[in-house]
Amino acid sequence: MDSSPVGPIGSQMAAHERGRRPNAPSALQMEGGRQPTNNPGRFIALGIALSLLTACGGGPDRRNDLGSPPLDFVPAGISHSINPELTRISRLEDLRSTGDGELIAFLDHERIRVRMRAARALGRLPHPEFGLEVTEALCRSLEDSDIDVRAEAAFALGVRADPSSAGVLLTHWRDTSPLVRGRLVAAAARVADEAIRAETLVSMQDPVLSVRIEALLATALWDTESPDADEIDSALLNAISRRPAGFGQEVDPEPELVRSAIFALQRRRAEKGRGAFLEHLGAEEPEIRIFSARGLARIPASPEGTVALIQAMSDEDWRVAVEAARGLGESRDKSAGSALVKAVNHPSTQVRRVALVALRNFPAVEEETLPSAWGGTQDVAPSVRAEALITLARLLPKDEAVRLLRERVDAADPIERAGVARAAGSLVSFQALPILEVLAHDEDLAVAGAALSELGKVNSPTARNLLVEFLSVEDNGLRLASSLALQENARSSEIPALVRLLETSEGDIAGEIAFNTLRLLAKLGGEQAHASISKALEHPNAFVRQVAREVWAPPAGESPPIAPRPMREKLEDVPVIGDGIPAWKRNPVAEVITPQGSMFFELFPLEAPQHVINFVRLAESNHYDGLLFHRVAPDFVIQGGDYRGDGNGGVSWRGGSLRHEFTPRKYVRGSLGMPRNEDPDSGGSQFFVTHRSTPHLNGRYTIFGELRQGFDVLDRVDVGDRILDIQLTY
Repeated sequence: MDSSPVGPIGSQMAAHERGRRPNAPSALQMEGGRQPTNNPGRFIALGIALSLLTACGGGPDRRNDLGSPPLDFVPAGISHSINPELTRISRLEDLRSTGDGELIAFLDHERIRVRMRAARALGRLPHPEFGLEVTEALCRSLEDSDIDVRAEAAFALGVRADPSSAGVLLTHWRDTSPLVRGRLVAAAARVADEAIRAETLVSMQDPVLSVRIEALLATALWDTESPDADEIDSALLNAISRRPAGFGQEVDPEPELVRSAIFALQRRRAEKGRGAFLEHLGAEEPEIRIFSARGLARIPASPEGTVALIQAMSDEDWRVAVEAARGLGESRDKSAGSALVKAVNHPSTQVRRVALVALRNFPAVEEETLPSAWGGTQDVAPSVRAEALITLARLLPKDEAVRLLRERVDAADPIERAGVARAAGSLVSFQALPILEVLAHDEDLAVAGAALSELGKVNSPTARNLLVEFLSVEDNGLRLASSLALQENARSSEIPALVRLLETSEGDIAGEIAFNTLRLLAKLGGEQAHASISKALEHPNAFVRQVAREVWAPPAGESPPIAPRPMREKLEDVPVIGDGIPAWKRNPVAEVITPQGSMFFELFPLEAPQHVINFVRLAESNHYDGLLFHRVAPDFVIQGGDYRGDGNGGVSWRGGSLRHEFTPRKYVRGSLGMPRNEDPDSGGSQFFVTHRSTPHLNGRYTIFGELRQGFDVLDRVDVGDRILDIQLTY
């Protein structure tokens, strides 16, 4: 979700990137009994505010009936085009079905809108379950006479990432439309071979800026160990070099170009980018400074880099300071110690957290390190106190660390107790075990899950037996944490317990338990494991079936059977705009009220209708009232909406999970996205909001809204802050 909802996003997008929902050190206490939020009086008041804003362009600090500031924006109007074809396409898409080829046939419809919508729907049918038939149909649509249809087909091919489409993408590379060219470049980045990489480097010189940007961002997805890696990094640097402008003058490259190239270079950990990172750490645009600091943090430290990062710790934007602190921690340069110690008192909670993490790389003999960490244990923010405990556990003599953690094992705040669990993982096994045994039975699910995760590091039969015991508890989140903790050193004696886990898990995250368990069973091997994997080939969850096919070990070269795809719902049961989803006249606005203030999001029902109606229906039923932001990844995302509070809960308003609705919209500061696990179709009640643009999430996580007002609140939200209420304006 990088520190990457979902991993945006669905494990901590570290877990978000490896495909699980993140476990977070926080508790959940639901607060019920609130009245429905869609009262007519509020809508009239906000409607008047909108009218005044439209007529007057703003005004003094008027406040609505709930004490929130008036909206300083007007949401976009919606022009609906509802007809039987579009309705049927939407329903087939949500069921992940071609309708016996009907969806493919819509690509030849006389109406452009129908062809566009069919292309997007086909892109959401997962590869390889839907194979060449769908890919070839989308490839044919690249020849459509309409630009928008071709653009939708190109985006759809990128979502499917079918390697067989590579040659066709290259065939259409020089489409006359820059929109289509940009989409082709972005799509090809996900199936990149040597020929595609070469053409992408050429596209860095495209006459249209938007295409050049797509080419730069594409390189961030490529293997940095490829033979042409050095050539790619050089091309990125060349793209942002100063250009001759005539009469001996030179011009600077466009800021958007610099931001994209620096982002790609830091994702690629390109040492060749050191000079560019140093140069642009002083850029006017904050995100260029952020990515420059990240770049210096991701390459081997240098004296000039350390000096630059120390200076960046004073940046007015807390996100730059966060990345500078990370870089100084990686440098392990003694000269950085004072800057990090100073940052433990930074006004931003997130900077204080990251500074304490960075100090773990500095020895305890540093005169100021330990006092700063001790000071962090008294911080007003429980997330900072938790990080301080982990830092002390790493730096103190082990006996002192044990005494400290035993004193804090009964801390009142569950975020702090989860920190104790994470800190115990750095102790010697026999010292950690008693602490983790206690916390594994904590009433707070996030604390218990953190303890189980750390038990996997304890080299003890007692620890392993406890993890196996937790495989059969009723709670799916604890089951998942236990199974993942067992993975690194799994033993064949645990196969029966893993098979029972696979066969008895139902409800929230049952699919995630299933596909992780299948991979572990495949690793262990044996007749019982093979039988369980074979049975999973007919699992009702499509992604679980896909993983079962990937890990199935065929006897004598036999191919695994392809089971029919079970339909979870009837076609007419899928809500669509005009039937189950209101045909709003303008985009709805959601006010998310927190102790830090209100954030106002404009929702996008035309782009992600299932996600918007899911969010709206849950908010209308007061589902979110009192829930926590259980995860805050500094300079990445805030995440909430889980009734469990540990990142493992949250089915949709209809029950089950939401299928993804990836769109070409880009992740920017304040994007409202859907976390997921490794299965793209695993959305639910959770949501995340990005601290900055996150191009690596584009086309991989659903965006269903965008922050329009309350960016200062976004920056202040921390782990443990509650969602007090969500108010909706239509």
